[in-house]
Amino acid sequence: MLSEVPLLIASSADAARDILKTHDQIFSNRPNSSVANAIYDCKDIAFSSYGDYWRQMKGICVNHLLSSKKVQSFRGVREEEVFLVMERIREAKSVVNLSGVFADFANDVICRVALGSKYGDGGKFKKVLEELGVLLGSFDVGEFVPWLWWIKFVNGVSGRVRGVARDIDEFLEVMVREHVGRRGEGEKDFVDVLLEDMFAAGSDTTFTLMEWMLSELIRHKKVMAKLKAELKRIAGCNSAIAEADLEKCQYLKATIKETLRLHPPLPLLVPRESTHDVKLLGYDIAARTRVVMNAWAIGRDPLLWEDAEKGCPGGAFALGAVELLLANLVLGFEFALLGGEKGEDLDMVEGDGLTIHRKFPLCVVPICEN
Repeated sequence: MLSEVPLLIASSADAARDILKTHDQIFSNRPNSSVANAIYDCKDIAFSSYGDYWRQMKGICVNHLLSSKKVQSFRGVREEEVFLVMERIREAKSVVNLSGVFADFANDVICRVALGSKYGDGGKFKKVLEELGVLLGSFDVGEFVPWLWWIKFVNGVSGRVRGVARDIDEFLEVMVREHVGRRGEGEKDFVDVLLEDMFAAGSDTTFTLMEWMLSELIRHKKVMAKLKAELKRIAGCNSAIAEADLEKCQYLKATIKETLRLHPPLPLLVPRESTHDVKLLGYDIAARTRVVMNAWAIGRDPLLWEDAEKGCPGGAFALGAVELLLANLVLGFEFALLGGEKGEDLDMVEGDGLTIHRKFPLCVVPICEN
């Protein structure tokens, strides 16, 4: 129990299997989140209660954005945005903030795919999403001790949430107006489908994965060299990796998968809540128990992984735009750290929030190899 709320923390693969597979329907609900509730009444896919509404929203996303046919149709967007990032880095005169580059790339791809165009607002919406992630990952004592509900009004959290909600409303207002004005002009995009229902998009997990993977590659020269050798072999006389080449990039896929093991974008995932009493690994779990999945601990469990802190690249893993950009960055550049700092000494301190970024941006000096 955490005050008045039953709490279960799952930090083993066996517990994760039973929760996510064996008893997935019982643990499919979401507990109340004061932040998500204040934004859009928990009507987004991540925080809405399990039921008909959630199934409808998931179906819309899967059918109109995430199906294999749709993902393949976005190939031109991915390739164009990767080209723009490569040009941006080549034209840089000295230091490049790769964390910022990755965030812009993720936002631009998702906006073009989900919204039909980029929304250049000077990075304001990116900052809004980052603030939302921090707030969603914060601890609201009022969720566990109801009589302390007023704390969020004293510590400023309630005001910050209202500010994020206002900024999101302003962004969506512009986006919806543009879409209403051009409806009927060609093929519908994702927002045209959701104008009758809801809007949800995010880029944090994509940006976080790229940030941590390149950080780890800079720290581990042997892995970087092996990956670069694979990419050079596959590229041959070409100066870039095309999307058609990615299926051959097995070490790249394994390295991405390994990064996800060591740095899961949501280390505690999104909390769940049991809908019925259930027996889990011999323990009686009551209905309405809040469940936290410790993906970070499971990914580093020495009982499951040999040299759990070092890593062991494994099987294939496909992540579209992430693979394409990382492949071309590793193929096209060497990355030096500021002040001659050695890769193994790179600061890997994590920041705060539901999605865990680097605490400090990844700033490098790119050295073009092509």
